[in-house]
Amino acid sequence: EQVEFFILGMRCMKGVSLRKYRERFGEDAFARYGKTIQKICDRGLAAREEDRLFLTAKGIDVSKYNGAVDWIQVKSAGIKFAMIRAGMGNTAAQEDPWFRRHMDGALAAGLDVGCYWMNYYRTVEEARKEARAFLEVIAPYKGRISYPLSSDYEGDSIRYAKQCGYAPTSHTVTEQTVAFLETLEKAGWYVVCYTNQDFYKNWFIRDRMA
Repeated sequence: EQVEFFILGMRCMKGVSLRKYRERFGEDAFARYGKTIQKICDRGLAAREEDRLFLTAKGIDVSKYNGAVDWIQVKSAGIKFAMIRAGMGNTAAQEDPWFRRHMDGALAAGLDVGCYWMNYYRTVEEARKEARAFLEVIAPYKGRISYPLSSDYEGDSIRYAKQCGYAPTSHTVTEQTVAFLETLEKAGWYVVCYTNQDFYKNWFIRDRMA
C-alpha cells in the first residue's frame, strides 16, 4: 500500500484535520488508509491526537544540490531521518554524485534513511527501467535503509517530456508511476509517492494510487 503524502506530508507541522478530510472527500481517512497510517504510527512517525493526525518525526531531503552536509549537526537539530536522492533517469550511471557520501554520513550519524529517484519516464516500460536503475544504485545499502523508497515525478519531469515532444496526462503519469513503484515493491521494498498538492490534485489519479 502506497503512502499518499497528501495526508502525511503536506502539512507535517500543523497536522491534518481528520474532520476536514471527511468534509472534503466524504470518507474517513482511517477507513481508506488505515493500514498505511497504522504502519506510519507504529514506526513512531505519526500520532493521532483527538481529531488531528500529526507527523512526530522531522526529516530532510538532500541531493547533490545540498553538497556537503554536517550530519552530526543535522542530528543535533532534532532531525530523525533523511530522504536522499539516489539519482535520476533510466541508468545506474545517472547516480547522484553525492548519494554515497550522503548515505554514509547520515547512517554514521545514526539517522534513518530513505531514498528517492528523480523520474523522467514517458512510458510504462521506461518507468520500470528507471526503477531497475534505482534498485541497482541502492543495492550496496540493502538492509540499512529503514525508510521507504520513493518516486519523484515533478515539474522538471513534465518539462522534459514536453521538450521531447511528449504530452503527459494524469492517466499516463499515474500508470507510469504505479509501474515504477510496483517494480520496487515486487523487489521487496516499502514504497511511497513523493509529491506535492498540485501534482496530487492535477497529475495523479487518487484511486489508482491508493
